[in-house]
Amino acid sequence: MTLEVNYFNETHAVWEPFIERVENGKRRWNLTLEMKNNPVQDKSPVPGDDFIILPEPQTAINICSKDTMNITISKCCVNVFKNLATAFSEGTASTFDYSLKEKAPFTIRNALGIPLIVQHSNNLRLAGSPTQGKLQEVAMGQSMDLEYSVFEHSARGKLSALQRQESCLFSLSLVPTGYSEITNVPVDKPGRRLYNVRGPLHQEAVSVLVQTDATEGNKVITVRSPLQIKNHFSVPFTILKYCATARGFVSIGVAEPEKESHVALESYRDQLFLQPVGRLKGQYQPSTTCIAWKEQVHCSSEVRAVLQCPASESSFLPLVVSTLAVPDDIRFISSRGEEDWDPAYIIHLHPAVTIRNLLPYTLRYLLEGSAETHELLEGSTADVLNARIGGEIMELVLVKYQGRNWNGHVKIHAGMAEFFPVCFGCDSAEKLTVDVSVHAAQAGGRLVLSVFSPYWIINKTSRILQYRAEEVHVKHPSDFRDVVLFSFKKKNIFSKNKLQLCISTSTWSDGFSLDTVGSYGCVKCPASNMEYLVGVSIQMSSFNLTRIVTMSPFYTLVNKSSYELEVGEVQMDETIMQGRWHYIASKECLPLWPESTTGKLCVRVVGSECSSKSFFFNKQDNGTLLSMDVCGGIIVDVNISDHSTVISFSDYYHGSAPALIINHTPWATMCYKQSGSPQTRQLKPGEAQRFAWDNPAGTRRLAWNYMEQKGELDLVKDECGQFAYDSQTQIHWVSFLDGRQRVLLFTEDVAVVTKARQAEEMEQFKQEISVSLQNLGLSLINNDLKQEIAYVGITSSGVVWEMRPKNRWKSFNHKNINLLEKAYQNQLAGKSQPDWVKLETGLEVNFNKVPMVMRQPYACHIRRNFLSGIQVEFKQSPHQRSLRAQLHWLQVDNQLTGAIFPIVFHPVPPPKSIALDSEPKPFIDVSIITRFNEHSQVMQFKYFMALVQEMAVKIDQGFLGAIIALFTPATDPEAEKQKNKLIEKDLEALQAELMEASMTDTSGLSFFEHFHISPIKLHLSLSLGSSGEDSEHQEMVAIQSVNLLLKSIGATLTDVDDLIFKLAFFEVKYQFYRREKLMWAVIRHYSEQFLKQMYVLVLGLDVLGNPFGLIRGLSEGVEAFFYEPFQGAVQGPEEFAEGFVIGVRSLLGHTVGGAAGMVSRITGSVGKGLAAITMDKEYQQKRREEMNRTPKDFGESLAKGGKGFLKGVVGGVTGIVTKPVEGGQEGGRGWVLQGHREGPGGGGRPPHGGHRGHGQQHLPGDPEVRSIPQSPHSRLLLQ
Repeated sequence: MTLEVNYFNETHAVWEPFIERVENGKRRWNLTLEMKNNPVQDKSPVPGDDFIILPEPQTAINICSKDTMNITISKCCVNVFKNLATAFSEGTASTFDYSLKEKAPFTIRNALGIPLIVQHSNNLRLAGSPTQGKLQEVAMGQSMDLEYSVFEHSARGKLSALQRQESCLFSLSLVPTGYSEITNVPVDKPGRRLYNVRGPLHQEAVSVLVQTDATEGNKVITVRSPLQIKNHFSVPFTILKYCATARGFVSIGVAEPEKESHVALESYRDQLFLQPVGRLKGQYQPSTTCIAWKEQVHCSSEVRAVLQCPASESSFLPLVVSTLAVPDDIRFISSRGEEDWDPAYIIHLHPAVTIRNLLPYTLRYLLEGSAETHELLEGSTADVLNARIGGEIMELVLVKYQGRNWNGHVKIHAGMAEFFPVCFGCDSAEKLTVDVSVHAAQAGGRLVLSVFSPYWIINKTSRILQYRAEEVHVKHPSDFRDVVLFSFKKKNIFSKNKLQLCISTSTWSDGFSLDTVGSYGCVKCPASNMEYLVGVSIQMSSFNLTRIVTMSPFYTLVNKSSYELEVGEVQMDETIMQGRWHYIASKECLPLWPESTTGKLCVRVVGSECSSKSFFFNKQDNGTLLSMDVCGGIIVDVNISDHSTVISFSDYYHGSAPALIINHTPWATMCYKQSGSPQTRQLKPGEAQRFAWDNPAGTRRLAWNYMEQKGELDLVKDECGQFAYDSQTQIHWVSFLDGRQRVLLFTEDVAVVTKARQAEEMEQFKQEISVSLQNLGLSLINNDLKQEIAYVGITSSGVVWEMRPKNRWKSFNHKNINLLEKAYQNQLAGKSQPDWVKLETGLEVNFNKVPMVMRQPYACHIRRNFLSGIQVEFKQSPHQRSLRAQLHWLQVDNQLTGAIFPIVFHPVPPPKSIALDSEPKPFIDVSIITRFNEHSQVMQFKYFMALVQEMAVKIDQGFLGAIIALFTPATDPEAEKQKNKLIEKDLEALQAELMEASMTDTSGLSFFEHFHISPIKLHLSLSLGSSGEDSEHQEMVAIQSVNLLLKSIGATLTDVDDLIFKLAFFEVKYQFYRREKLMWAVIRHYSEQFLKQMYVLVLGLDVLGNPFGLIRGLSEGVEAFFYEPFQGAVQGPEEFAEGFVIGVRSLLGHTVGGAAGMVSRITGSVGKGLAAITMDKEYQQKRREEMNRTPKDFGESLAKGGKGFLKGVVGGVTGIVTKPVEGGQEGGRGWVLQGHREGPGGGGRPPHGGHRGHGQQHLPGDPEVRSIPQSPHSRLLLQ
């Protein structure tokens, strides 16, 4: 299969490559596709000790490419994709109007002010006209559509669509009435072309401009004079010229807001005047001076002037217009031997001052000397029509803030500071003031004044809050609709400040910073008998000037049930309920301020005296059923995050009990109870019962006994086992998920267990798709500036030697790879060597055999290979899907001239001492295994593991600016007009009440047995320097918002070199989550840690909470520690299945023989898993002796640590032991290996070099060995 992709560049009317040809353009990029069908195979595993052979998939599809795929993305290409996306989304939208006609390929508009005759070439015709006439007349201000002609010249043959678009055969001849002809005007490329025409008496020439614009494949050709006016006011202006015969002004057109208006051909050389119309009609006279441009053109290319239109009533101020004349961008000038032509100019009309209200309250403003006050709603913009920027004073009124009006004053003058405070006062006895800030910026030809408050504080606690900082003390009423406008009283509004908080009767909290945008935390306010916990979240407003600080109760009760409930706190003595009951109506929510220290609550239905058993409200809980007398049961759900805990109650529904217990045996009655509970229940043969926890705050384990057999289960994972009922009969038990409910089934029928447990874990895959791309290169180019910005390379590895000890290829470690490659190259070079070569690490290999083999340390085939840049494997069977994706190496090169950092991004290789003992690892490795049952809506993620290696990012300001410039579209005049909705998003966010925040999420529920995303270790280097000539301009555009943000928090960004960020891993085990919610939890987990560490390390600010996230404190069930990424390991579906098969074998009555076959990737030690290896005294003794031997080097010490993590088999559960082996305590060795808390069946990750744990576990003989990392791979440069 070959592939070549081009896109159409409308600017140059050419096709440009998107996916480039290879070998210097000789051939297209190649892709090989192989498909293989295999017979359906029996899926029962065969007894055997060593390893299992997975049946081949029924259909195997292999897609691979050995060519480098080079993709070029230019600014033009980005626009093409954007237009495509818009067209698709509009076309598929339900509101799509099918009656819309397709636009004609060419539209000709006449803006000359006189009729125009058009003659077109043969291959065009008038749209919708069957005739072949070539001369068409276009009246003043009208347009005409042309389409491709069907009558094509027979000699030329048909043109393909590609040729037709690139063809230069399309041209027009134009004749303005009364003037000479312009011949052969090409219309295939956008641009502006200037021509001279002469009048009937051949007196002096006048100029005509032909402007061709291309949008979405349609070309609009506007024929106009060389003068264009763009009006940036919100009111229209009439354009006037003085007429000597009429002795007064005559209108020659109207300049509408934000539109291009063309001055007629006969008037563009005259003096032009302005007069506002529309809603201002009759209020102002024509301007006293004309628009200046022609006179100054020879002095400078840009001409600025100020016009004044006097008010009709002499006492009022004049309207001020600031004009800016800039030369038009002409692509072509047809001189025809003439020296003289008119300059083409665009005149922009700007108001002198624009004011933006970025407060959530209405503002009124009144300019000194004018009688009219203007109202400015929240988030809207207004032009201050009478401002001259000459030191006049503007009075501002803040309307109905905290029930009063407040007055302030701003003096408008040239050279205002960028940020300055304005103090508003009100007429009251207490002399109250409010501080607000103004940001002054020059934009276009105007001064923009943005009135904002540095902080909005929102109170969602339903209690009165007080804030204090130096010299500031503010009371905040309990209604959350009142936003407090807060700012610190510092001489410099940008110095670092801290706020203290007090709620109700509490004392003041410690000071905390309000500037760490994107961080969340919890603030403690101590009171006499309790501690108030207030959740604080700090977000940036959409306009980048205001921090929105939300104060919410840390604990919130949400009643999603259909009953009215009362919730009470439980005291030390469970029988006594002290304190009051909190009433919550159905579908309401309520803040909870706990007064007791037990951390327990109970609930009852209103009107009932009997309450539920107590439960913990400070521990994560994904749904526990509380037995209730009145309504049967209520489900309580506790969701904990850094700044809030939501305790929600919902109705009982079928299948929400913790467990359903089924006694499917015909003989005996079984008994069960909650561990530690005195209450035992019985289940007769052939009966089933739902089970709820007697004491939700107690130990959540289910104890059962069946005759003499006993067992205990935690009801979170799939398990199974068996025991003998008598000499002939085995009784099996199995625990599996059915929806949200766990079913525990006892039966003597193996078929039932097999079906329940779906022993098709070993079933044959229906299809397997594997995709492998050797190299991929992505070139980012800004075609406007003709510069290549970056080259992104995803490359394959160097030579990798692999062995096949069983049925799967795996790499040797780096040390052996280097030795094997050296020996192999010697053999190729013809150096005489024996057939069997012995390497210094003890390997014995034979390169002459086909295939190559190894006989020491064990016999197997070996091969010389490499790892592809991108490797994806997808497998699917009736009950299981698995995905394994690997990206080997990702590097981004900075291609700008004079770059400060030539390499922007690259993975950091591990220290040499460690790298030699480990095998090559991909930069990103993801493995996902899911199960789905016919009888359950809940998808089970058996295993989800993502591992990202250490990386380095080095960015300079010039590169960042160039990237942002590439992906930001040119400013859209429509966006400019959206000035009235500036803070709409922010205001909507304020209205979202607590209830909404806690009730929205629609994605499906999934059960995650083992979900782990590795820690992220990032080296950051940042330079504020820049590369390239136009660095000043880029600074202005791209870095503005970052600088604005930093200025407004009083931090200064400096150059940083090799700062190390350590973001702790994210892990979830045996939890129900909605997928969307889990995705946001992951994003927030990493982004918050990054932001907090950025604030601490780079900006030196204090943050709420623990920036290094080593312990999440309150939230259980989600762990967060850090380990070095190179210690992690990911299992593919086959390795995972090996863990399963043992469980299946034991289930089907085979002997549990041999090992789980899981070779630890980091330490090379094998944890041989026997059914009860932890009980094996002889084995334990050997292990202790080995542990007490002093390791010789670092590598061996790692390996020893790894031997502590043993994989065993417990009663055929999943083939993986779940409890750590704590060895090495005897014999004077005092350390204990941290238990590798094993995930779902088949094992989470192999141990991290034998030392994962809280922080780092240093093993004996473990000096921190690090050496300088190797330099990244050689750069891939664009051909």
